[in-house]
Amino acid sequence: MSLRIFYILPHLAIPPFEEQRHERIYRERRLVRLSRLSGHDCDLFLLSRIRSNSRGSDDIGTWLIPVDEPESTDRFRHTAQPLLAEIEQRKPDLVVFKGLGYKLSRWLLLHSRHKFRFALIVAGGTQDPLTPFADYVLAETPAQIQKSFRAQQVSGRVSILPKLNLPGTMPLSLPKEFDVVNVGGFNKNKNQQALLPLAADYRLALVGDGDLWKAVKEMAAPYGEAVFMPGNLPRDQVGPLIARSRLMVHASHHEGLARVVMEAFAVGVPVVASRRAMPGAFEHGVQGLLVEPHQLLQAARELLKDRERLEAMGKAAREFAGRCCTEEAVFAEIRKMYEVVFSTPPVFNGSWSQILRIRWRTAAMKLLPTLKSWAKYLGVKRVLMFCGMKH
Repeated sequence: MSLRIFYILPHLAIPPFEEQRHERIYRERRLVRLSRLSGHDCDLFLLSRIRSNSRGSDDIGTWLIPVDEPESTDRFRHTAQPLLAEIEQRKPDLVVFKGLGYKLSRWLLLHSRHKFRFALIVAGGTQDPLTPFADYVLAETPAQIQKSFRAQQVSGRVSILPKLNLPGTMPLSLPKEFDVVNVGGFNKNKNQQALLPLAADYRLALVGDGDLWKAVKEMAAPYGEAVFMPGNLPRDQVGPLIARSRLMVHASHHEGLARVVMEAFAVGVPVVASRRAMPGAFEHGVQGLLVEPHQLLQAARELLKDRERLEAMGKAAREFAGRCCTEEAVFAEIRKMYEVVFSTPPVFNGSWSQILRIRWRTAAMKLLPTLKSWAKYLGVKRVLMFCGMKH
């Protein structure tokens, strides 16, 4: 059966596409190409600040779609009338949204006259008002499924979508120049500065750029050449740099499953990360360590001192990547999704009760941070009153 399928990335892309997003969405581009080779009519759509629909010059002709408010900086709140028009005109059988919590996904679902089946690709966050109405969910880890998608698991509408490593960019073995490597944008969440104390005893490579790069660079100055900060690098240079490292360490507060973890596994580099940020991202003690945030540095030091254990984890990591991060493994889950979605009636039928439930869930999720703040405030207030410090 030939299907018309749209893959939509609600996160705003900044032109030019080729320089900004070409490699970051490699997996999604491959899914579109493989879907086409399977006989489906498939396209990939990105949001952009351009003025009109434009087709990219990448290998699949990715569509860049203008957002309705190009000046807005809230990446979760964009809408796009031209994309709505594409859906109503071309009438896709299935729309696959990457990322949860974006306004665009529910806006398209509620405003389109064409009722389509839809699936969600989890990318970090797991909360979305649309989740109960999705025909399928592609999660990152078993832990995510157990915590957030049990109902979909019971109905057979959830599976794990592996990361896809870029072929030809991951050398198998290079001399080790760095003890610890970290790859990612420099921001409060990534928390690279927490790794700097390791530079007292080890050589660090902190790769990436962002708002806090300069501040972290200044904090790293006392460690001199022990901290290498080259800024942002092309993906074909990131792989060899990871391969020249003994261990990858992530200090992120919130992450999901970072793609660079699987890139590290591909070259036999174990990973130490917070179990709070990456719950269930891999097997603790097998391909690396998942520890409490305050244990990150101690865990990294102990592992770096244990060469035999480090090498065993590296071997297990490479085997994991070779088994799970291939095109065959990734597209097997996509093929399964297509089969499940179109063997059963659509979950969302556009009824007033479903629409009201989506709107109610949206309002509740918006209020949740406020309610949590009030609960925290009231909890502190009650403690102060109990101690006689507040009247």
